[in-house]
Amino acid sequence: IYPGNIPSSEGWVDVDFDDEGMFIAEGTQYAIILSMVPADSPGRVKWFGDFLQDLYAGGRSMANYEDGQGWRLGNGDLVFKTYVVPDTLDQYQTDGSSSRMLLTDTGPAAQTFTVGLHGILNRVRVNLGNNSSNPASGPIIVSIQTTTNQGLPSGNEIASGRIPVDNIPFNGWGGQWVDVSIKSATGSSVFMEAGTKYALLLIPSDGAAYWYQSPNSVYDGGAMLTRWGVTWRTYEQYDGAFETYILEPVLDQNVDQQDRYSLWMTVYGLQNYLNNNDHSYAQVFTAGKNGFLSRVSINMWGATGPATVRILPVGIDGVPLYEGLPMYNVLAVGIIPFDETQTDRGAWRDAWLSPLYYVNKGQKYAIKVTPSDDYPGHILWNYAEFYSGGDLFYMNWDIWYPRSSWDLWTGTTKYWSMFRTYVLPFKQVMQSGWGIEPCANDVCPEVSGGFTPADFTGGVKGHFDFRERTDGTVKGVLNFTDQQPDGLVLRGCTTDSVACRLTVTSFFCTDQHAITVAGSYTPRSGPQTSFRLNLIGVRDGIGIFTLKSGEYNYTLTRRGIVDVTCPPIGASP
Repeated sequence: IYPGNIPSSEGWVDVDFDDEGMFIAEGTQYAIILSMVPADSPGRVKWFGDFLQDLYAGGRSMANYEDGQGWRLGNGDLVFKTYVVPDTLDQYQTDGSSSRMLLTDTGPAAQTFTVGLHGILNRVRVNLGNNSSNPASGPIIVSIQTTTNQGLPSGNEIASGRIPVDNIPFNGWGGQWVDVSIKSATGSSVFMEAGTKYALLLIPSDGAAYWYQSPNSVYDGGAMLTRWGVTWRTYEQYDGAFETYILEPVLDQNVDQQDRYSLWMTVYGLQNYLNNNDHSYAQVFTAGKNGFLSRVSINMWGATGPATVRILPVGIDGVPLYEGLPMYNVLAVGIIPFDETQTDRGAWRDAWLSPLYYVNKGQKYAIKVTPSDDYPGHILWNYAEFYSGGDLFYMNWDIWYPRSSWDLWTGTTKYWSMFRTYVLPFKQVMQSGWGIEPCANDVCPEVSGGFTPADFTGGVKGHFDFRERTDGTVKGVLNFTDQQPDGLVLRGCTTDSVACRLTVTSFFCTDQHAITVAGSYTPRSGPQTSFRLNLIGVRDGIGIFTLKSGEYNYTLTRRGIVDVTCPPIGASP
């Protein structure tokens, strides 16, 4: 987090940890550590939280002071949100109950599979068990390879992963499922083309293990194989127990209406143009979603070789000389392979980008397209009818100019290009401590409900109504009466009241119909006291009301007492 991104007053700050992300296992505990860089930097920043009560059950706040005593538990919880890109199960065969294949370092096994989803291979799962007489004492290598025309592993590894020895299950019939994160040799993402066959290999580094398999052929997209020496043997009657998971990009910007005159621009390579003058084009676009930009499609033809697609930043509005222009530093790069069989004048060609680059909704970026450096020549990029999210630019002697021309009938005519962008959208999976959930997709969080002694509450009654305004503040009402000696009475407590003033510091959704409300109430003649509401339910459905204030804790489950409305989880604010 650079100093220029730290707000002067309390507010959320987004952090992109790594260009390619990391795999996290559900149910595993991790730690978010915030520190100054370098450690002896002058000044300080504030990380907000609620230190009067524990709002997050999945962890604790901690601090590591300079006294050498290490980490110490704090009170309450710090404020944070985490986001993941959910993957989708693609290919699978899950029967491994009654047969198994022996794996050794000299006799590995493989399962071929045919990709069904166009996207990024994120992880695989395999059903394993260790060998009891000669157990593997080192990791098992998971190798993803292309296949030959005969459907055999080619030896051309495109990605791999490792199963640590501690994760190899103890030997036993049926085995256990093991997750493996997959990356290329350079640590970048692995792009899968739908309909393409690959091989999944398991190779122990020493010893032996078992890969559980189906007793007969149940998977049509491939087969199981073993290698003896240098020869692969196919077992059509077996299939290894495996699953593959794909990250599927979603379409963001889509400019697919061609120019009315069916025109195109000719993009020349640097080595093929006068005096090495860079005569490239760049289309500015406005991101419509928050997420990782992973794929760009160009409507093109007439290529004489592969094309290079580069993603560039765009000058910030209000900055002289650079405002709205493509900049020169490259954020991500992709290659459109050469297809000499392409003859039509309007084919969509994909470029998968590396690294995956996080784009912010509403921010402008640029797509620069050129013939690849080693293949001087040209490509023909089709013009589009119209695009409101950015202009088309061409470069001449290292200067960007807007692409326009003089039309005899209409005057100056602007041009745009045909393109599509795809992003990996985020899903919010955790939130802790404090803050107001933003409205998203024109839906603002709100909750209302109530109950009376007629609901068989033992004399307890309550009424509540909390709604977020479009300016990010919350309007709320909370009335609650429990007349028991150790009970709690709140009358006329609202966010606008003087008699009992409500202050809402936390108002966030944990599901489509579940919300947490936390803050404090201050009666006219009483002290400020914190409260927390956990509310789950929909109108006419089973609802759960939980109120905690100090030592007081009350929970009620009844039909029709809670109605929660939240934006879809993962929706972009």
